[in-house]
Amino acid sequence: MVKPKPKHPTIVVTGPMLITFCALDKPKSGPRGGEPLFSVCGVSPKTDKEAQEKFNAAIRAACELGKPLWGGKVPQQLDLPLRDGDLKGAKYPEFKGSWYFNAKSKFKPGLVDADGNEILDPSEIYSGCTARLSLNLYPYSALGNVGIGIGLNNVMKISDGKRLTGRGNPADDFTEDDEEALLS
Repeated sequence: MVKPKPKHPTIVVTGPMLITFCALDKPKSGPRGGEPLFSVCGVSPKTDKEAQEKFNAAIRAACELGKPLWGGKVPQQLDLPLRDGDLKGAKYPEFKGSWYFNAKSKFKPGLVDADGNEILDPSEIYSGCTARLSLNLYPYSALGNVGIGIGLNNVMKISDGKRLTGRGNPADDFTEDDEEALLS
């Protein structure tokens, strides 16, 4: 029997989590007008201690890789990728009680369904659905900023959820009650 190759210590495969701010069909412009990037924001409950430990281990490994980039040591002021969702909870209620991160890639990520079948239409994965993410944490030093970033490798859609785009479901928008009101 062939043993699976161990994952690199900076690779994280998440459990199911809410995803938001999806740009998987058309990449968004990168920071400061840079090259377009595919991206997603992952939101995970603070109660998921196993997920937090996976991320913390990958952050530690990325810090070790970054030491040569940062002059041989980890800087005191290091930008870390995990953010406190409670700080955004007033604007984004789905972030309350959670931590979140942004992951991006210059290359289109692989997209599969819960059975591992390729998803050909990227719009099937949207802000509000549940997915697992394959990520790579990496050190960076750019324009005076130093930190750990998250690269987006692949996305596995687990289940549908309420769309968070502010755009309604067409079936819900056009109900029989609306037709009756128009005909009256």
